[in-house]
Amino acid sequence: MRGIIVKYRKYKSSGQSLISLPTTITDLIDWKDNEEVHIRYKTYENNEGLFLTVKNGGRVVKYDSSRSNITIPTTAAQMLDWRDNDDIHLIFATINKKAGIFFYKKNI
Repeated sequence: MRGIIVKYRKYKSSGQSLISLPTTITDLIDWKDNEEVHIRYKTYENNEGLFLTVKNGGRVVKYDSSRSNITIPTTAAQMLDWRDNDDIHLIFATINKKAGIFFYKKNI
């Protein structure tokens, strides 16, 4: 299966997790499925963003295109419900002994 690797860093001091998105097609690699998380594009209150699904609800994921970073909020207060839009799958995996988050689209 084809996937795009994204770097994952968690900052304990701030309590936030950042995902850095690659921007070139050369970042496509092969990988095996592991723990799966789903992420979707969504417009919420007139703001476009990425949303991480968590079981029956969703968690807002803010996207900063200038830095190509996604900030994942970690508090339950930031959870919300929303309808599905474009579906992207995120999977936690280890490749070449390096742990990270990988996402893919069905057409890749």
